[in-house]
Amino acid sequence: MFPDENKGQEWSEDTRGTAEILEEFRSITKKAGTGYITFNRMHRSMLQQLMKTYKDPKLDIQKSPDIHFEGEMAADAGGPTKEYFYSAIESLFNVDPIFGVSLFTGERGHYVPLMNMDAISSGCFKMVGKLLAHSVLHGGPGLPGLAPAVRKYLVSGSVIDAADLVSVEDIPDIDLRDLIENKVCNLCYYHGYLFIYLFCPV
Repeated sequence: MFPDENKGQEWSEDTRGTAEILEEFRSITKKAGTGYITFNRMHRSMLQQLMKTYKDPKLDIQKSPDIHFEGEMAADAGGPTKEYFYSAIESLFNVDPIFGVSLFTGERGHYVPLMNMDAISSGCFKMVGKLLAHSVLHGGPGLPGLAPAVRKYLVSGSVIDAADLVSVEDIPDIDLRDLIENKVCNLCYYHGYLFIYLFCPV
């Protein structure tokens, strides 16, 4: 929705496609200049490097990124930037060998953020937000595969609206998921039998 100039403060539906909206967002958000990032892709911990990068107050994510991989001579003509963003976002779903956690868990299409107080208190998810904004702003990927309920909450901020989209597939623990599914099936069977017994006498 956006203000209709011909109707004062009334709001009209925005019929533009995602690509058009993103292009406008980029055109009004980007700044002139270059944001330099040095990254060691051989380092054991991608998470540790990402935290260091996005906590650096000198990094301006609105400027065009210039990625330099340590020990490599290639200039960034676009390839290293794409590789950096794809590798960084992919790492969010892998268990970090130093910290021993992944920030997101579950199956593709049902990814959910990991409930980890250390990750929350240390600013890991704030870092994820900066990384995603940085990536999308400069033509990189977003965060594919999130659970519908998570996407709804990020867009609306409403727990109630998001709750309507929660499904058993969003539970990362397969054993717990099976347990819940069996309990629900047994409960439905019990209530169905009770309904027939009470209201459909032979």
